Amino acid sequence: DDEDDNESGDEDEEESGDENESEMALVDEQDTSSSTVNETSSLLPKYTRKLTLSDELNTRINQMIKSNMKNKKHHRSKHADRDGKKASNFKAVLLIIKSFIGTGVLFLPKSFENAGYMFAIGCLAICSLLSYYCFVILIISRNSLNTKARLVYGELGYSLYGKLFQTAVLQSIILSQIGFASAYIVFTATNLQQFFQSFMSINYPLPMYIFLQMLVFIPLSLTRNISKLGGTALIADAFILIGLVYVIYYSSFHMIQEGGISSTVIPFNSETWSLFIGTAIFTFEGIGLLIPIQDSMKKPNQFPKLLACVLTGSTLLFIGTGLLCYFSYGKDVKTVILLNFPSDSLMTQTSQFLYAMAILLSTPLQLFPAIRILENQYVFPKQSGKFDPKVKWMKNYFRCMIVTVSCLIAYVGANDLDKFVSLVGSLACVPLIY
Repeated sequence: DDEDDNESGDEDEEESGDENESEMALVDEQDTSSSTVNETSSLLPKYTRKLTLSDELNTRINQMIKSNMKNKKHHRSKHADRDGKKASNFKAVLLIIKSFIGTGVLFLPKSFENAGYMFAIGCLAICSLLSYYCFVILIISRNSLNTKARLVYGELGYSLYGKLFQTAVLQSIILSQIGFASAYIVFTATNLQQFFQSFMSINYPLPMYIFLQMLVFIPLSLTRNISKLGGTALIADAFILIGLVYVIYYSSFHMIQEGGISSTVIPFNSETWSLFIGTAIFTFEGIGLLIPIQDSMKKPNQFPKLLACVLTGSTLLFIGTGLLCYFSYGKDVKTVILLNFPSDSLMTQTSQFLYAMAILLSTPLQLFPAIRILENQYVFPKQSGKFDPKVKWMKNYFRCMIVTVSCLIAYVGANDLDKFVSLVGSLACVPLIY
């Protein structure tokens, strides 16, 4: 019995021990879980802080992305606005046509008489090919230089051959463009004088018409962007086209009326043939405007192709018009072919007036390169009037002075227009182009 009581007591002690151990395990588990909870709760602020920093960083990144997109959009819109101001291919063609087809085509019939028709045809063809070759070489040389700056004539000469060559190029451009403008002024004044004498019986002296042109050229010369002259070029091209159509029509009509080609035409004039060379170079008068026109284009890489088309058409027009008028009038052809037509004819008067207006609108285009070179290289170097009204107005006064000087030169050379044209072509255009 005692042993049974001892065994039962031992079993009770074992059971109570197991219960105590289980209670201790539960307490340990509770302590462990509570400590885990405490550790987790202590770590939450750190993770929350990290998440907050991450959200702030994402917000900043998103703001930077949005700002960058806005800047890119503004940059693209700025370039789009700048490209919108650039000249299209059609507008560039008009500017090229205007730079090549001017008064020279009306001087050619007299020049054919000075040279003889065979020499004149050959000389014009050779000058056309050489001119295009030199024009393309000029553009290729400019594009081949590893520079982001758009080099103009003087800067291009300086980069390749130094300061002396730069000065020679710039002075040739200035002389040629002012010479072109002066010849244009004389031509316009002569035609306007003839028009008002025959149509309105008004007999003003030639200097009066030169002065009136000066009043028109001064505001047009204040233009800073050559592409803005595209509108006047379009009107001028239309007027020139009408005038040329009438010249071709009436010369053909006169030749048929007279029974064919004049008996006084000769293939070569050994006495005055040299005058034609300067006039032929003067006829291809557009070199001073090539780089400004290319710079004003939306697609400047297409400029050589457009130039080839315009130059080919211009050469055929020069040869055809000069040959037709010379065959029609022979040695009686006048310095300006329009003066050979009957002055009492309404078509003649209209053609004289339209052609005069066309050349009137073209003169500022010819003065543009000379004015820009004189301003940027000699008179106002490294000075801009964009943000300085004083410099801007000083440049305006200077441009007015250039127009006045051109009109004075026109007044001096008005009596011998054909020799004046040949002199400009020989003195300024030959070294500039070739």
